[in-house]
Amino acid sequence: MDDDKNRGFSAVALALGFVVVGVGAAVMATSFPDRAGIVPITVAVPMTALALFIVISETRHLRRPRRSSLAIAIRTNPFLWLGAFTALFYLVGAVASLGVFGAALAQVRGRQPWRLVVPIVAVTTAVFFVIVEVLLGESLYRGVFLERIS
Repeated sequence: MDDDKNRGFSAVALALGFVVVGVGAAVMATSFPDRAGIVPITVAVPMTALALFIVISETRHLRRPRRSSLAIAIRTNPFLWLGAFTALFYLVGAVASLGVFGAALAQVRGRQPWRLVVPIVAVTTAVFFVIVEVLLGESLYRGVFLERIS
């Protein structure tokens, strides 16, 4: 039990580190000349949002005992989540993958209620789209499937 709690505290500390790095990168990127801040902002915004989801979910689960099962192993495997996000990004593009992956991460891994997940994911995805497409004027990757449809 202590080992699970230590892992939980480690996950929260790591996620908080990602929040600090993400916010710092986004703030620094706004002072870059011309369009040099596009990539840092594109990475920092979803990274910060997903790290906040991890902080919320891990702090909620620190009080609960963890059971060993295949479902928990799948839910907590970071390589599986990274592979799923990469495949989703390739297939449906940046905006759709951020929304779907953010909702899946919060619901499956974090067990957050839908009434919390849907508005946060919608706002995060919209902010990401507005920053990159509208404010920076850069087009986002649309994915293999969405490119064929349009």
